[in-house]
Amino acid sequence: MESSDVELDLQRSVQAVLRELSTQAPALQSNQGMWRWSLHKKVERDPGKSPVLVRILLRELEKAESQDLRHVIIPLLHTVMYVLTKATGITEELYQRIYAFCTRLLTLPTPYCTVALDCAIRLKTEMAVPGTLYQRMVIAEQNLTNELYPYQERVFLFVDPELVSASVCSALLLEIEAAQAQQTPETCMRHVVSHALQAALGEACHAGALHRKLQASPRRTLEHYFHAVVAALEQMASEASPSREGHVERLEEIYCSLLGPAAGRCGGDLVQERPPSIPLPSPYITFHLWTGEEQLCTCPWSCLETVGRNWCSSSAQDPSCASVLTWRSWICRASGRTGSWPGFLCCPLTAALSGTFPRGLMSCLHPAALRWSEPGCSAKGASRSVHGPWTS
Repeated sequence: MESSDVELDLQRSVQAVLRELSTQAPALQSNQGMWRWSLHKKVERDPGKSPVLVRILLRELEKAESQDLRHVIIPLLHTVMYVLTKATGITEELYQRIYAFCTRLLTLPTPYCTVALDCAIRLKTEMAVPGTLYQRMVIAEQNLTNELYPYQERVFLFVDPELVSASVCSALLLEIEAAQAQQTPETCMRHVVSHALQAALGEACHAGALHRKLQASPRRTLEHYFHAVVAALEQMASEASPSREGHVERLEEIYCSLLGPAAGRCGGDLVQERPPSIPLPSPYITFHLWTGEEQLCTCPWSCLETVGRNWCSSSAQDPSCASVLTWRSWICRASGRTGSWPGFLCCPLTAALSGTFPRGLMSCLHPAALRWSEPGCSAKGASRSVHGPWTS
């Protein structure tokens, strides 16, 4: 497909999302989120479309800002952050424009300034140390043990079947089951290593050869390079003034060690191929339907309390784990004021809540999901504040 055709196709999809966000018709609201899901799928199938999509979304965000169309800002901003987290090869100019946009939103009331601040902080880290957002999300959601980033996350989905169509529920379940059936720790570690090297080295990274090498590597070798990459990114991200040049040099050393003399910038001459898609693995999601008000009052708490106890008891030998979990909870019905979707219940629980949101299909149905981050039941893990459209 020609570049002009790609842009036109993505533009149509974005316009469909905007119409969906602006509609008040109940018949259309029951299937809200499906256009954003299809948009995510287009980028997932062809990662080369990501820079084009980011430009289109940024253009629409700037238009919404100038016309004070606040109801579309947060959903579009979450979609941009999803694309940026997954993509490699986004230009510095695009990052700077999105960062500038987020800083301008800081003058708006909550929830806009809260979401914008969270996005601005993550963008600044990603600009300095490319690949950090993807790495942290996969480690936390897939429970990949690592001392340098000890957070873990779970997503809970509570759905009212009277307000959410059967087609959306079926699509959710199929997506969840298919994604979780294909994921293993080894697969996720390959994704982290491959994404980090591509994000740092850009076109100098021979993605096809890297993919084949990682596929052929035994688990012990894979774990070695996974921990090396995580250490490189987290140590650089923790510095007060991270050096992008130093980060690239360190990742290049890991890349050359992995591929050997055949690595392009290390003296070899590999034929560059179209880079394979690096998926963003779906988090573990617990899906619940309720049919009565009594379930609305009891189901979330029983589920979350059970998971919290099991999680803490299975994590570790740290007796201070119980003191890390501060139980704070509330229920918030989606209001629709800031792009929320009717029929979903979000139930933040514990003081260690993540500032990020579910992505892909989940981000389309925001705030359906609760994302609970627990820092490895480690006393050194700090709780993170709640950021989102439900914040008051």
